[in-house]
Amino acid sequence: SKETEIARLEIEAEKFRESINQTQGQKKTLQNQLKTIENRVRQLQSDLKVTKVKISKTELNIKSLAGQINKKQSEIEQRRQGMGRALRAMAYLDNENVVISLLKSDRLSDFLSEARYFSNLQDSLYNDFRLLAQARKNLEDFKSGEEEKKAELSDLKKSVTVKNTLVENQKKEKN
Repeated sequence: SKETEIARLEIEAEKFRESINQTQGQKKTLQNQLKTIENRVRQLQSDLKVTKVKISKTELNIKSLAGQINKKQSEIEQRRQGMGRALRAMAYLDNENVVISLLKSDRLSDFLSEARYFSNLQDSLYNDFRLLAQARKNLEDFKSGEEEKKAELSDLKKSVTVKNTLVENQKKEKN
């Protein structure tokens, strides 16, 4: 009968409506997935840019530190040469008999002042050399830290690049 046919057609139409709604929902879900993937790609690209800038900054720090280390090395070399001259003068005075040195001085106070001067000079030279060597070591340690940081950032860059490739592949699969 017609009523049975109408009921059957209404059921069939309802099934089509449900199918359409489901398809529209799937479409929205796929669009959301594509948007999510595109946002991940943008985020990873941004992370990659940040990492590249950090690497560049670290490389500049390393170059600057290398220059500072070279400067300290030059200062140490100059101080070392000055110490060598002072040590040779002190060795000459040490080899000279104390009595002869005393007799060469016009006054006892001159002799004692000279002895005190060379003693202070020796202490000062030692302290200067020790401080410069410590400053150089500190710079080298800092440079090593910066080089380690650069290596970590390079590893991070590789990781972000791999993730970016994976997300790009997901995006292509969804399209």
